[in-house]
Amino acid sequence: MNYKLVNDTLLIDIRSIKDKTIGDLLGRLFKHSKKVRYKILNEKLLKIDGQDVLKNTQIKGHTLSLKIYFENYEKKDTDLKIVYEDELFLIIDKPKGMIVHGESNCLNSLVQDYFSEAFPVSRLDKETDGLIMYVKSPLFLGECSKMVEEKAIQRIYLAMVKGEVKGNFVIDKPIGKDRHDAKKRRIAKNGLRAVTRVETLESHKDHSLLKCELETGRTHQIRVHLQSIGHAILNDELYGEPSKLFKGMGLRAYGLIFYHPLKEEVIKVFKEASF
Repeated sequence: MNYKLVNDTLLIDIRSIKDKTIGDLLGRLFKHSKKVRYKILNEKLLKIDGQDVLKNTQIKGHTLSLKIYFENYEKKDTDLKIVYEDELFLIIDKPKGMIVHGESNCLNSLVQDYFSEAFPVSRLDKETDGLIMYVKSPLFLGECSKMVEEKAIQRIYLAMVKGEVKGNFVIDKPIGKDRHDAKKRRIAKNGLRAVTRVETLESHKDHSLLKCELETGRTHQIRVHLQSIGHAILNDELYGEPSKLFKGMGLRAYGLIFYHPLKEEVIKVFKEASF
């Protein structure tokens, strides 16, 4: 769709919309959230050339407007490292050692100081650095949650691990809680299914660089999976062992690939690969 953002509202060129009715358009953009579709129509958030619409209104005219922000939508200055931003998404490069939620100076708090309506779509462990995604409009939060559930967001990690690793392979082992340590997870027959795809990028006698792609999103999944095959992540205080090759844990959220519902194209975002 061809659109521009003016204050809190998307202005969409009707000629770029393929749908015939308002119901068709809302059903495509918000197919997983009946509540949001109802809210948009009931609160008159959507208009054609300034006129209110109904579900069966034909999409004809010049401009369709959709209000997508509801609080203070003006951005503030920030020290956050923003890797990607548009009208709908915000992707931050999280540093090692910062927690995502739970404290006054956590990442979520800093992001919402920058843009008050930003909600996290993905998450990272405190020790992991790299890309984390936020959605900037509450209207699209449910759709983004469904994207995660349906594995429509590709999450790619880099891991520096112990030992020499060769080839590409899939680790398909269930993960559950560790009965002896509340902070840890372990491979467990009765755990939740966890699948990690692994590609070897560099292989050395004492360490290797791996690219890992998640098919599921269990807590500590990559860390537990790699430990289970004898190649624990370096400097991982829970599952690995110390290394002097670099500082911090050798796990990085390296890439995010996802379909943008407004731009109607695949977005690929990556950060630097070096540790």
